[in-house]
Amino acid sequence: AAKGRPAFTAGVFRQPASQIFLLLYNYQTNLMKTITRVLLIALTLLILSAYVPGIEVAGFYPATLTAIILGLLNLFIRPILVILTLPITLLTFGLFSIVINAALFYFAASFIQGFTVASFAHAVLGSLVVSVVGNFGRRVI
Repeated sequence: AAKGRPAFTAGVFRQPASQIFLLLYNYQTNLMKTITRVLLIALTLLILSAYVPGIEVAGFYPATLTAIILGLLNLFIRPILVILTLPITLLTFGLFSIVINAALFYFAASFIQGFTVASFAHAVLGSLVVSVVGNFGRRVI
């Protein structure tokens, strides 16, 4: 290594300060956008529980936890299910994705305390509303 310089320098240290600031700013804005979307979905779940008799949420904490779990399920499990069910999704012109979303919604309700879904039909309705609000939030926020 050169004199006065460490043998290993991470890529961050070689960038100008303005680029480091931009990286931190993007991280903070993306984090705030994610938190805002989670809170929007939690609020949607609370409103759903007030108007749909088959969907019950005990309070704000279970709604927020459900929003986080649904996000993680959609991030990790949904792509696998989409690939596995691709033939039937193509045959139904993409409508089977509604069934996948409802199944994940119903699955989340099976292990989150304070969040219950009475039937698969209620899961379809709930997942449709959450998907519409989530897409709206993704475009606006």
